[in-house]
Amino acid sequence: MKFKSIFIFLICLWSINQVVFSQQATISAGGDAVGSNGSINYSIGQVVYSVTNNENISIIEGVQQPYIILLTTGNQEDVSLKFKAFPNPTVDVLHLVTGDFEGFEYSLYTYSGQKLTTKPILSTNTEINMSTYKAGVYILRVKSAHKEYKTFKILKQ
Repeated sequence: MKFKSIFIFLICLWSINQVVFSQQATISAGGDAVGSNGSINYSIGQVVYSVTNNENISIIEGVQQPYIILLTTGNQEDVSLKFKAFPNPTVDVLHLVTGDFEGFEYSLYTYSGQKLTTKPILSTNTEINMSTYKAGVYILRVKSAHKEYKTFKILKQ
């Protein structure tokens, strides 16, 4: 009887220790992915992340990876101007569709702000070659000579 009560006491003490020292995170979603080459557990909405780079790939661990284009800025005055960029994520070619294209240009930046290219928009459907860039997050800005109209966050796979 005495051994049983000591054993239960030690299990309770151990379980309290596990609760106090366990990691906690508030996440919005997550899950498990299983494939023929292995499995991975993931969560979305983590605050802490680490970056691993080599010459072929960049892996950002612990950061929510976007699968849509996010409109980060816009001009409310010119509601007739509509810009779309697709597919996102992209592999080779990103399409930029505009209603009116005269006098506009686009600039492509790395996520850290380094300008990669600036070209004029010459038609309502502009193809942007992304095949020469590494996988990662890029910023696409559409502007005229006087102001910036839209900024897109693009994921390159």
